[in-house]
Amino acid sequence: MTNTPEATAPTPTTTNLSTATDRTTKSGRTNANAPGSTTTPGNTNAAGTPAPTARPTRVEGRSRLAVAGSVTVVAVAWWAVLTQAFNITLAAKQGSTIHIGAPSVLVASLAISLAAWALLAVLEHNTPAARKAWTITATIACALSLTSPLTAGIGIGAKLGLASLHLVVGSLIILGLRRTALSTEARCTPTA
Repeated sequence: MTNTPEATAPTPTTTNLSTATDRTTKSGRTNANAPGSTTTPGNTNAAGTPAPTARPTRVEGRSRLAVAGSVTVVAVAWWAVLTQAFNITLAAKQGSTIHIGAPSVLVASLAISLAAWALLAVLEHNTPAARKAWTITATIACALSLTSPLTAGIGIGAKLGLASLHLVVGSLIILGLRRTALSTEARCTPTA
């Protein structure tokens, strides 16, 4: 028996003509079964096939910038409803009397949205349970922010109006930014 190249060379059973674009599905996710997909041992999906280890990305339509912009627009719109439709004078006494106008509402709501965004980003980078920690912190901050309008507002209408403004801004920030936070599993997946 002679050792010929034909006898020792393994014969391929299938041909591989796929390209790198075949690894991505229409939804933009990487196909774990596609040739060239990067996986780590032991990292499998529900079907038992290796899951890709691509860096996690945010879900489309969950932009933090859109949340900050939406909160600002809704806050100014709610201020207009309170002052124009309900004819409430939004004023507070903090040393001197402060009349709350649209520019103040715009700047304050945008500033708090960006601060909340920054806190969420820091927590995502430094803690494993960032979404939970951020939600608890933001809820406590929103509740504590109600003490200012309820104690410093001039008149019952101003107190309730300013408190509602705080609640609208706080709840939109909490609900909006919480949806953009990556889960612990998505952030803690090892990359190749």
